[in-house]
Amino acid sequence: MILDENLEEQESDVPHLSDQDIFTKIWLYPRSVFRFIVAKNYNKHVVLLLILAGIANSFDRASEKGYWDEQDPLTVIALALVLGAAFGWISYYLYSALVSVSGKWLGGKSSTKEILNVLAYASIPNGVALIIIFANLMIFGSNVYTVSFDETMLLMPMRILYYSLILIIGVLGIYTLVLSVIGVAERQNFSTGRSIANLILAVLVLIIPLLLIVLLITS
Repeated sequence: MILDENLEEQESDVPHLSDQDIFTKIWLYPRSVFRFIVAKNYNKHVVLLLILAGIANSFDRASEKGYWDEQDPLTVIALALVLGAAFGWISYYLYSALVSVSGKWLGGKSSTKEILNVLAYASIPNGVALIIIFANLMIFGSNVYTVSFDETMLLMPMRILYYSLILIIGVLGIYTLVLSVIGVAERQNFSTGRSIANLILAVLVLIIPLLLIVLLITS
């Protein structure tokens, strides 16, 4: 009973944030935004954010796998949109489950759904990166993501624009990681260091067994 009363007092101390506040203040005041999300269990836009993050990740994988060189551009875009929207959230859900499990080893108590909630809002920069990806396609064409694309052949103003867009995408990716650390720290009531350890440990939980299986098969 005392614990419930203390929790209610803490939640009442958290100022209310509107939707606009969340999407604007998270860039400069992420800790206060995540504190609100955690205290109020705010999940209004989680599905949309996971869909956008899934689509952005699909475009990344398409570039890494060289699909732009092998397939028709419209096919790649259509597949990235459909498959990213339909299944992109699965990787977030699985990773959230691993963060939840490994977090308990470090003293955390958050469920998979609670972790997924903060990671969804941490992916807001990925949604912005998706806009930049489409801007790249519109300005430079589908060849921009092929192996044969040579940016040195561009005129200097366009080359500067190209490098600027690539830099912005990279910065947004890094900031997504930063927000993930902050979000998990608030959700799990962890320090920054323990939050980083939680996120890394979740990856190791998946990678180490796979490496052992590969070693056993190849030995």
